Amino acid sequence: MKLSELFDKNAFFRSETEIKEHIKNSKNYNNELPGSANLLMFFQTSKQRTYLVATTKRLYCILDDARKDKPHINWSMPMNEVVDNNELLFTLNTKEKSPKTGLIDIGPKHKNWLFSTSLFNKSTVTSTIEKFLLSSMKNT
Repeated sequence: MKLSELFDKNAFFRSETEIKEHIKNSKNYNNELPGSANLLMFFQTSKQRTYLVATTKRLYCILDDARKDKPHINWSMPMNEVVDNNELLFTLNTKEKSPKTGLIDIGPKHKNWLFSTSLFNKSTVTSTIEKFLLSSMKNT
């Protein structure tokens, strides 16, 4: 490792491409195209990052922990349980946890996921994730 990488906060995390490619390790992977998947980071600390990765077939939640050898797929769900006719099939509910973090429910089975408020300065977490999910169905 180069000395300059010691001061780069991204040096110990996987790239967006590596995170997208990791969906191939899911037991639910179905020959999707990781390169055309959309990615959204919704939680970030100095040691962990959590992403949503959306293909036309599935939505994945992936944790990248800098202390681990590889990312971890927390869960996935079929996109037909997420979006139908350009409408989100569930409400994204949020709660404040602290000034820096909140909790979000992503569908009926995936509740209380931490999100970093600092990642959502321009728009709310709910509107950002909703736009991400709807555009993922159009663009992938």
